[in-house]
Amino acid sequence: MKIKTEEENFWGKISTFIVDKRNAFFLFFIGLIIFSAFSLSWVEVNDNLIDYLPETTETRRGITIMEDEFITYASAKVMVSNITFEEGEKLAIRLGGYRGCIRCQL
Repeated sequence: MKIKTEEENFWGKISTFIVDKRNAFFLFFIGLIIFSAFSLSWVEVNDNLIDYLPETTETRRGITIMEDEFITYASAKVMVSNITFEEGEKLAIRLGGYRGCIRCQL
């Protein structure tokens, strides 16, 4: 009866091959890392969740009607540091969102 050694085993052959050719594997993975870094600019991120909804869903139809019928204005929260209160009030007036005394609204 013959006892199978590790080299005769399938996984043993694979592990031996990887250990013997480790420099080739290092070069291969370094090449993949360089390719991944180079191809980052090819990937686009789609943040608009509406694009993932099917056209037939009620949510998609409702959002489409809302975008067609109503005007939505953008809003922004602005934070500015290292300015005086008076400069902040002037900036608020320039941005158009000034509704009176800022200290009174706190």
